[in-house]
Amino acid sequence: SLWRLVSTWSAISAALVTGAVAVGSIKRAARVNVVISPRSIRSEAESQALRNDFKPREGAARRDALDSYTRVRDDCEWEDDEDTENYDFMWWPTDASLKKDYFGDLTSWLVMTGSVGLPRFALKLAMKLFAPSKPDFAASIRSQYCRMVVDDEGDSAEWRIRRVGPLSSTGGFDWHRIRIYDPFRLTGGVTKTHAMVQSVLGPVDGAGDFIGNPPIHIHHANLLPTYAGRAVNFSRFEEWHGDSQCTQAAGGVGCYLRQLPDGYGFPLAGASLTVDADLNDVRPESSAPMRFSLEVAVKLRSRKERAWVVPKDKGEATDKGEDSNVPVAATNASTALTDVGVLILGSPARFTGGRAATLR
Repeated sequence: SLWRLVSTWSAISAALVTGAVAVGSIKRAARVNVVISPRSIRSEAESQALRNDFKPREGAARRDALDSYTRVRDDCEWEDDEDTENYDFMWWPTDASLKKDYFGDLTSWLVMTGSVGLPRFALKLAMKLFAPSKPDFAASIRSQYCRMVVDDEGDSAEWRIRRVGPLSSTGGFDWHRIRIYDPFRLTGGVTKTHAMVQSVLGPVDGAGDFIGNPPIHIHHANLLPTYAGRAVNFSRFEEWHGDSQCTQAAGGVGCYLRQLPDGYGFPLAGASLTVDADLNDVRPESSAPMRFSLEVAVKLRSRKERAWVVPKDKGEATDKGEDSNVPVAATNASTALTDVGVLILGSPARFTGGRAATLR
């Protein structure tokens, strides 16, 4: 039919435009300068110490870290975002229905992955033309936000949490594709002064408990920085996939929480964040209905050094408050965060700041 012909050519045109934009994005990404604070490693002992810092944690420690997060999260006073434009959602009831929907699948990759620098209105138009019909439960999906300030060993830190749901499924390896724009409200000065030290992503039930696989499989999820005035890049702070869940002995769903060693952080460097995720219910088709939500959170800390003071009548150090009249006795430089980043093999990148010999 004429409509199918027009639709086909529209999809081909969109694919060509996407390819051109992606090539441009790669070229621009290769010119991006990423400045980090260099750390010089001068001995094998220092190199071994750095490796020890990043050794995988034991299963019990992973579970404890997730429990610590959920205790904070359970005190949330959730804010509903009335603006439903902060996320996109597409759904297929089975794996077979997705594979039959070529143009819908193509459109979802353009919209959801965050790797294509097309304007939002163009993506919305593509969804209007090619996206599958929304399920009935889509009308009840809520996007909720929470911010919790916590005491992190004497330093002020905060969790910023986003929950989108409830989603509904009856098995059949259905597909729930979600993209959330600026889920953590990262605007203004905090993006230049803070670093991400922990993150967690996964499906949760109505009680807030994380759900493992089975029944809910994380096909993939990405936490990526986005910068104003720049086409979407290929950077990632974190990724989750079907094998991100550990064995029970190694931590189970506790492995959904990622924690940098003390003293390290991913600098936001002026970036906001975007999240995209694909979730599947791996139970047999026509299983009992279940409801779940996608939850994602980041823990932020200031990258600035902390000043220590030693009261003359006591032998222990305390943080110097703004209204303190106790003179500074020493500055503990080790409390400043060391910047870390993710280098994806095969993606264009350029290292600047310090000598190449300091890169480890």
